[in-house]
Amino acid sequence: MATNPTTTNNKKQPSIPPKRGQIKARIFDSLVKTVVSTVTSRVPTSETTGNTPSPPASSYNSDANSETT
Repeated sequence: MATNPTTTNNKKQPSIPPKRGQIKARIFDSLVKTVVSTVTSRVPTSETTGNTPSPPASSYNSDANSETT
């Protein structure tokens, strides 16, 4: 029995919606990849600059508070 190729190609398979949570997972994965690539491209690390970050300067002066009487 031969089938007619025009009738088998005209049938469209119904599209099945994705499983529950699959769309949110794709969106979240895409968002994470975008944020990570943006942050890593803008913030220089100590490995790329060759310098280690120095601690912030403090405005505390220990000599000003020590009074001798």
